[in-house]
Amino acid sequence: MLNRSVSQTVIVFNGDFIEKHPESVDKFLDAYCEAVSRINANPEIYRTLLVEKTRIPEEIAADYKIATYLPPQSYPEDKYEEVLQWMQSKDLVQHEISYEDTVLKQ
Repeated sequence: MLNRSVSQTVIVFNGDFIEKHPESVDKFLDAYCEAVSRINANPEIYRTLLVEKTRIPEEIAADYKIATYLPPQSYPEDKYEEVLQWMQSKDLVQHEISYEDTVLKQ
């Protein structure tokens, strides 16, 4: 399970917020997609902002490799089940949590 690449970006919304403000969720995801596109198209113009906001040490800032970002996407259902089973085997989760109740499909 740990021998694969996994995105380190997770976007979480409270279920009540999604129900009450679906347009805000859509606007946020649209803005996130635009940011991903802009950064990926020309990462160097965002280097100063990245260094400042993420507190990259000055000594390595110029050579720091800027990541390529993925647009938001729903977590794959087959991977969700695998992770849930792993968490249950470690007693991190004691009950079933359905994919449908957890993941907002786009």
